[in-house]
Amino acid sequence: MVNKMGLIFTLVGVISLALATLGSPYPKAKQEDGVHTKCTQPGMFSLTFDDGPLPGRTEAVLDVLKEANVTATFFVCGQTYSDLHSVEGQATVRRIIAEGHQIGIHTWSHPYLADPWRSVEEVTNEVKSVADKLLEITGNRIPIMRPPYGAYNDSVLDIVRGELGLEVIMWNVNTLDWSHPGDTAAAIENYKIETSGSHPSVDSFIALHHDPLPGSSELAVEAIRFMISAGYRFVTVGECIGL
Repeated sequence: MVNKMGLIFTLVGVISLALATLGSPYPKAKQEDGVHTKCTQPGMFSLTFDDGPLPGRTEAVLDVLKEANVTATFFVCGQTYSDLHSVEGQATVRRIIAEGHQIGIHTWSHPYLADPWRSVEEVTNEVKSVADKLLEITGNRIPIMRPPYGAYNDSVLDIVRGELGLEVIMWNVNTLDWSHPGDTAAAIENYKIETSGSHPSVDSFIALHHDPLPGSSELAVEAIRFMISAGYRFVTVGECIGL
């Protein structure tokens, strides 16, 4: 059942993201937005994963991270591929924390928050419901959030940053793994393009992956190799932005 549901949500996610971004690229976060797209210090690299947990695939990614002895950040949903009410979903979250990684908020049901008709109450509930559940599971308040599809507007920022006091995290390396799940070579090519000409003495990066997708653990292996060979130091998002 989990595999079937995972497949369904993979297809829904791919279709939704394609529709959301058709003819309109991800918003370019400006420094004055107070939205984080890179780390505060050069030489840092933050590996991030969205949309999970999905027991099985998230576990495989965690195995890779453990073997490589690097930390990452997982922006989790309340109910997409898995359910934070479930024993399996909560166990995966606890393992993420226990192994030194960081948890972030990615809303309850993965909606496009920047829709102009979406109410303040709906945006607030989508974020706060995950925050409250993660507090229950981990015993800690979660300080970081990433909007689904990277979509935000002034209203979303007012709610997430102003009312809820969360840091909004974007990225400056997009693997586009959602558009070619399982194609590790294509994702690594995006790494090469988006880090071209960079150097750890002056640059830093936050990379976007999706742990529930097919091939997510294989991509993690190659991404780790690539960024280590480029001379970058792996950090959680909290370390990256100086929390």
